[in-house]
Amino acid sequence: MSKENYDTLDDELRKNYNMEISDFGKSQNTNKKVYKVRVLPPPRSIKMKRLWHEYSLIEKEYSVPIDFHLAELDESKYEAKMYEKGSLRLGLSEKETNIDSMKEQEQFSEFSLTAEISRYMNISCLTIAKILRESVDGSDNIVAAVNRHNEVLEDVIIPEIFHTLYEVKSTQKSEDVDMVLLREPKDSGYYEFSANDELVITKGHNNFTPKEEAKSFHADTYCDIVNIG
Repeated sequence: MSKENYDTLDDELRKNYNMEISDFGKSQNTNKKVYKVRVLPPPRSIKMKRLWHEYSLIEKEYSVPIDFHLAELDESKYEAKMYEKGSLRLGLSEKETNIDSMKEQEQFSEFSLTAEISRYMNISCLTIAKILRESVDGSDNIVAAVNRHNEVLEDVIIPEIFHTLYEVKSTQKSEDVDMVLLREPKDSGYYEFSANDELVITKGHNNFTPKEEAKSFHADTYCDIVNIG
């Protein structure tokens, strides 16, 4: 288990420590009934703005050696650690063990690393070899860092090369669209929902006026928090 996942689990256990395990899985919906919900014509829709981004890739000329800043890289985040705790009771100490030796790490040479980056980025091997050898860190240090932790390749090396060779431009576009609030079910004339009876309201409930029904009702029945049957 990673440190991040361990801390998350530990935090949740502390917050919910007073919960009984037997409480899990118990259903509190014994009073719910199944209701058939039919869509009422005409279809009701709401105007919304649809947003999306379009990206363009602009190639740049390689001219300045890349500094990957490997000397300042915090490699501890890539370490595999196991945390053991004798009990879930609060306050007990935990044991931390480095298990990097259990990780499956691919070992690269300068040539195989060049080939791997070239294949991944679809760039000439000669260009990648030139970039690695001319880098501030030096190809030997790059190979050593990647061999210690393969994650460095996709977290640091490839992104730095990509941003050196390419610029990504984003353009935001929008359009107005009508979104239908409730569509007819495909395989049936109605939806099935389960809900508590006191939290269900129908079109004919409480003498709604025609104007109110036309404005509010796009289905003949409304339920509370529901489960599709």
